[in-house]
Amino acid sequence: MIVYIYNHKWFYKYYSRVFKFFNIIAYSWERHSGTNFQPIKFPPISNYYDLVKEGRQHLENYFVLNIDKIIPNKILRDYIAKSITHEFVDYFIFRKAISQQLDLDDKIKIISPTDLKNIYENKKVKKNYFRLFIYARYIISFSIYIIKRGIIGSNKNSEMETPDVMYLRKKVYPDMLDFKLLKKEFENIGLNFGAYYLFPSKNESEKYGIYFLNILKDFGDANFLSVMGTIKTVLKEFHFFLFNSIDRKIFHNYIFDVQTSLTIVNLNPKVIFGILTDKPLFILLSKYKKNNQKISTFTDGFSFPPILGADYCYADEYYSMNDIESSTVNFFGGKFNSIKNTGSLRQKVANYNSSGISNDLKKLIESYQYIVTVTTSQINPSIYYNYDIGQLNTLINKIIDIAEKNKDILFIIKEKKGELISIYDKINLSQNTNNIFIIKSKKPRLLSSNQFENLLGITDLTISFTLNSMTIIQSIYRNIPVIVYNEQSESCFWGKNFESSNVELEKKILYWRESNKKDTLYKINKLKNRLNINNHDTLKTMVNNINGLCNKN
Repeated sequence: MIVYIYNHKWFYKYYSRVFKFFNIIAYSWERHSGTNFQPIKFPPISNYYDLVKEGRQHLENYFVLNIDKIIPNKILRDYIAKSITHEFVDYFIFRKAISQQLDLDDKIKIISPTDLKNIYENKKVKKNYFRLFIYARYIISFSIYIIKRGIIGSNKNSEMETPDVMYLRKKVYPDMLDFKLLKKEFENIGLNFGAYYLFPSKNESEKYGIYFLNILKDFGDANFLSVMGTIKTVLKEFHFFLFNSIDRKIFHNYIFDVQTSLTIVNLNPKVIFGILTDKPLFILLSKYKKNNQKISTFTDGFSFPPILGADYCYADEYYSMNDIESSTVNFFGGKFNSIKNTGSLRQKVANYNSSGISNDLKKLIESYQYIVTVTTSQINPSIYYNYDIGQLNTLINKIIDIAEKNKDILFIIKEKKGELISIYDKINLSQNTNNIFIIKSKKPRLLSSNQFENLLGITDLTISFTLNSMTIIQSIYRNIPVIVYNEQSESCFWGKNFESSNVELEKKILYWRESNKKDTLYKINKLKNRLNINNHDTLKTMVNNINGLCNKN
């Protein structure tokens, strides 16, 4: 008997002892140090995007065949689909990986969530009356939550009006956008602007230029109306969640998301603005918004084939960088009333609380005439993803090797969110390699110095570890050539001049170093035209479009 385990629970450590006693071989998809399970071999990274697309297609097909018949509400349907997409795609790849390891005569047992298993095996939705007790508990926890939320709201005595344009933030963390500049641009056309966190706060009114919802004087009324609306919605749609095999946690999240979206709508902004494409919550804004309200959104990043953008997104206007990006969004479902190619808001990024280049780096750069900045990205070693520790380790050690051969080039390695910690013991950095400067970072927007935007002022060449990092766009916009590190697929959007495998990396670095300014600018301008970031003032374009939405109301 061979057992395959999808995800870990706290009690699985006891499973490992039982399996060992009965000589049962157990494999685990999720890498976990708390058990003795053997890891399931991940598929080749080169297959990642194809598998993601196949998994999303499988999920959509399942909903068409099994869910659409019993749930007439398109918004609720897409909310559920979006809620489960990420986890199901991972589960889909898990099942595909198992199938590659099986022999025909193997006796196997798969331990995994029932809802994911049913979708993968295309089993019909079943009624589950047992969930009544679980859902009752969720409703009780929601009741406690709204009481606390009401108390928080009542503690504020503010006269702040709801802005015409409400920019929504999912976390209290410095945004790459300059809110002061946005506010000024909107004021120039007669509209009020403000950035708001989705939830209230008991102790603070504002942080990093982001306000908490309960600072608005109408929050109390909006919160009360949202609770009444949530009760009405739950009573109306409760039966669907009860009589199906969809993950019960989705019902829990749905209650809270309905209440949050109704609160925002009942605060009565004219336009709801922000990156509203990644969370299921934002789908509900389109369901509950009033006739005189509009939703405008953009995405965080640049997606291009074979990379898929977000699915099941809804908005009145979607601001895309270009046609390439817009073709990757809502591939399997969702609705934008209008799509406008405006370039990228991330081409100009605000520095938050940074003093600029640190003194030690300033002193170091004086000795070099050519500076290469290497940007890395987060790595999660426990899951299958397009980037792994092995790739990161290979890149960093390749940079070290190149640095040792080219002592006249300064290499700045800019960590994003602590990913280098996992490979410090594998980095072959000799004492003689003094032309490498490592910037450690866990929260890049909170660095007191040496934020990436600071580095752009001294960088001659950017190397990106990921295919679609916004550091690429920022560099190109500043006429800085870029090498996109590509070890996982064939040549993609960037082309031969702007991407490189590990083997060719040194050659590409020297190519850009030796390229004259005229040729460099020529190649960069061609890329700018393809990206649609050459001559656009994206911020003003979006502001003017949002003003047009307001005038339609």
